[in-house]
Amino acid sequence: MLPGSNHIAREHDDPDDPDSDDDFQISYVNPEEDSDHDEGETAPKEACIRRFVEDLMTNDTDGIRTMLKNDFGQILNKYPDLPCQSELDGRTVLHRIVDDFPRMAGKKDSNKNLNLKQTIIFAVMTITSRHPELLAKPANNGITPLYRVIVSCCAKGDEDPMRSHLMRQMIFKCKRVKTDAAASTAGDATMDDGTGGQDSVRSEDKTPHPLTEALKVKCTSVIDNMNRSENVLHLAMRHHWVFASQMKALVRLASNASEETIIEKDGNGFSPLHYAVNYEWSSQEQLTIVKHLIQNGESVALIERRQGVLDLTTKDGLSAYRYHMLTRERAQKQPSQHPNNTAAWKAPGIRRAMTGGLKDVENAAVQREQMPDSRDEREEWSEELQILLKVECLRTRKHEVANRLLYGDNLQDIQTWFDYQGAAKEVDEQAFQSTFENVTFESVLKYVAFPPVRIRKTKSRNSSRRPVVRRGRSDMEFFFNWLREKKGVKRILKVIVEDSVDEPHSDEAIEKALNGFGVLSLDWSKPDLDPEALYKASPGLTDVVLHWTGNNAILRAWGEPKGLRRLLQLRKIEILTKTLESRERLNTNLRDLGTRLKEQCPDYLKEWAQKNGNPKMKDTPATGSSKAAVTMGPPPRPYAAAEDPTLLYHPVDCHYDLDAYFPRWSDSSIPPSGPNGDRNNILTPPHIWLGAVDDFAERISNVWERILRDSRSASQATNADSAQTTPANTSAPRGNALSNTRAPEDVIVALIDDGVDTMAEQLSGRMLPGRTFGFEGDRNLPWYASETGHGTVMATMISRVCPMAKIYPIRLNMGAKLTAGAGAMINVDSAAQAIRAAVDRKATIISISWTVGIPKSDTLGNAIHYALDNDVLLFCSSRDSGHGTGIDYYPAGFRRDAVIKIGAAEPSGSPYDWAGPIENLDFIFPGVEVVQRHTFRGPTAGASKEIREMEPKTGSSVATALGAGLAALVIYCARINQMYAEGEKLSDADVAKLRRSAFMIQAIRNFGMSTSDVTKNKFVEVWRKLDDRTQRLAQVRADSNEARKIVAQLARDLIPVV
Repeated sequence: MLPGSNHIAREHDDPDDPDSDDDFQISYVNPEEDSDHDEGETAPKEACIRRFVEDLMTNDTDGIRTMLKNDFGQILNKYPDLPCQSELDGRTVLHRIVDDFPRMAGKKDSNKNLNLKQTIIFAVMTITSRHPELLAKPANNGITPLYRVIVSCCAKGDEDPMRSHLMRQMIFKCKRVKTDAAASTAGDATMDDGTGGQDSVRSEDKTPHPLTEALKVKCTSVIDNMNRSENVLHLAMRHHWVFASQMKALVRLASNASEETIIEKDGNGFSPLHYAVNYEWSSQEQLTIVKHLIQNGESVALIERRQGVLDLTTKDGLSAYRYHMLTRERAQKQPSQHPNNTAAWKAPGIRRAMTGGLKDVENAAVQREQMPDSRDEREEWSEELQILLKVECLRTRKHEVANRLLYGDNLQDIQTWFDYQGAAKEVDEQAFQSTFENVTFESVLKYVAFPPVRIRKTKSRNSSRRPVVRRGRSDMEFFFNWLREKKGVKRILKVIVEDSVDEPHSDEAIEKALNGFGVLSLDWSKPDLDPEALYKASPGLTDVVLHWTGNNAILRAWGEPKGLRRLLQLRKIEILTKTLESRERLNTNLRDLGTRLKEQCPDYLKEWAQKNGNPKMKDTPATGSSKAAVTMGPPPRPYAAAEDPTLLYHPVDCHYDLDAYFPRWSDSSIPPSGPNGDRNNILTPPHIWLGAVDDFAERISNVWERILRDSRSASQATNADSAQTTPANTSAPRGNALSNTRAPEDVIVALIDDGVDTMAEQLSGRMLPGRTFGFEGDRNLPWYASETGHGTVMATMISRVCPMAKIYPIRLNMGAKLTAGAGAMINVDSAAQAIRAAVDRKATIISISWTVGIPKSDTLGNAIHYALDNDVLLFCSSRDSGHGTGIDYYPAGFRRDAVIKIGAAEPSGSPYDWAGPIENLDFIFPGVEVVQRHTFRGPTAGASKEIREMEPKTGSSVATALGAGLAALVIYCARINQMYAEGEKLSDADVAKLRRSAFMIQAIRNFGMSTSDVTKNKFVEVWRKLDDRTQRLAQVRADSNEARKIVAQLARDLIPVV
């Protein structure tokens, strides 16, 4: 070890362990402490520093104090090399003072000893204020004075309050050196009370602040025989409890930290923000510190490079938000601690509250009273911190980037947005809520968007209240109340509403809809919005899109000080107009508005404000700040204009383009219930195949529903009987259930298409919350709406064959107005993401009814490998491009031995002419003029009517969906066999093999294959096995054991036992 270095020993220090500080022990070894050899000739700087420290602490304490107080120049005359570093070990005088200070802790605090410590602290204050650059000077061992003094305060069992005071003064006295020597001397002689320290903000000096420079130095140390490489901010945030009674010092460090310092990772891959967000010290001080770190570590350039402080992840891939949630989970697993148990508290921490003089002892007592005194209060601060981190992630990053930072792979499909574009123009209130009942929303949404949509309200039988009569619509109140009350949404960053032109919403409805969401950006297309309504609805707005009819009186109202500028955070407006006025007149009026919105405050108002002195003025953020303030929670209402009228004169940028007009959600962009839905139904010969599966699906659906009902009853009975236990994943027998039955499991079919109209009645109860990988500008294409209707048709086909299956919709951008399938424009990268998402969601089957050319990159191929390696069945469509010679497209052309390739068949069973060479396919299923003309198994009688009105569909995409549904049906039959078969049952291994293409292909072939020369053994004649079972099921009750045995035997016929 180098001379003058200090060995730091520690038994345990795991940055992931919130209790790792409990065993922190530091020992100080100063090998040069007792050295008496003369180094004056070979090391004059070392000799000078050593002589000063000896005089300060032993030989001439009073004399040094007098010189420090009267004239620092006398000190420099006597000790000319005092601001230098030692030639031997690189230590500065501040290093030496800190290193020698701990040895005094054991002495009794006599008046003489107390006076000595005060003199030492006074010396540190003076030297730091005159030479703040010394804090950034590392010794040969890689340690700076600032790092060293914080480490010295971490010594367990040696807590000298004066040492903590030494650290505090070193931090607060590190300021830019003043040019006025007299002012500097006066400042040196004053103990800092912590109220200053913002010179970095107020000063116009563009040179780096000395504290900023000291923070960014990367220090190296040895702790528990492990090398640490970190900056001061890492150390301070990791040992935040050192600042328990003086959090202002820690806030000062955070506020002066540079971008470089904040995004620096230590040896464990942690940024200072990771340590700062630890749940254990959730508090108001923590929130303030985190705000500073985000504000200084989230520049636009960093965010674009994905190198902002919120982008940084640990070696385990945890962002700051996810690390906070991890520490929260750990803390909640621990038993509750009484707040007076100081040994357990470190956040903000009082077990080391004795860190200063008498005043600090008093502050520590106050600190105890201000500490979170329960888990509930700590949880409240944690929720505030979570909102802050979510807002910043969602506000500044694209959808998928933000999701990754917040949830990793987002296996729970948490929705951070809600976009209702492409959905029906009118919707039933109960149907809407039922459709999204199982969808989980984040408490902070990036944006919410609605087209013109009306709510058909459900009459309440018990409601005796008379309806409020209003002129103007109020439909949006229902949607926003649903988000607020049913889905737990607290913040919405951006709101887009395309209002009705003929009957827009009332101002009152807009205010009620948006109230409390803290909206930052608003585009509500109601023309000529009243600025007072905007202020009441969302006082924290930063940018607004305004729709203008051309009335100049409206511009005058918007431009008044108490107009739009009453929104104190407003920085930009965009005006859209469609009017009969001439371009010249509009240009003149809009230019005048832009001028008024940048008018400066009149002098008489400034004089009035100075005379009447509003104390809140100094707390208002500067309007010209280059960095946007970080907002969180429902923002506090701005000061009323009457309190400080000068605040109303902040500049607002006005943007307009008279050529621009974007009619979002025009009538032509809203697809009908099915593609080309206005065509007359085409009479086609019936598909025998479809008739067979229709009849059997209706029977097995009833059988499965009774199994689910019995399983729920058995589970409830088991829970009620505490004396009886059942194995996990099983249900006790109940009613007609047999012993040792398994708990039913869903078969998930992932449908990668252009979205699904999840509110279609025939799909009710069969859809899972989905995901989107389709994006259009800064908007997301919703998975719960289908742009062309294609995805909805595919979902109904899957559900038609296997109504028990759960469909997981994943939306891609198929290209505007193109039919999903061969003609769609698929983004290969998003398609690969969709396949991986389906696998991560535990899908059993993936239905892909589209094709792409063979891509140049391996992204899609790797995703297909990922699915196959996880035993997920891929049903892929042929291209429908005619009689080619090969499969020169993906996904069907990739891993032809493993993906299941599907083509379309005529009603007769012969192959569709455009399906391609039949020898390249595994099966052909009905895909020409397919329509559901008969009663559909839906929860309402209206479902069959809706299906009958859908036109026939043709193409291999239809056949692929039917094939995926048939595979799901086989798996359900196999599971019923495991639960209810007599004699030999299918084993887990038998059922697991169905998730491999070769075994599933064989099971499907066991239905019976057409042997005609035309079909070439590719058409599945399902009626051979289904018709008999359908007839037998019709003769027994659906909840009988006999019905379940019939299905179980079908599975045994289809699936060979290995």
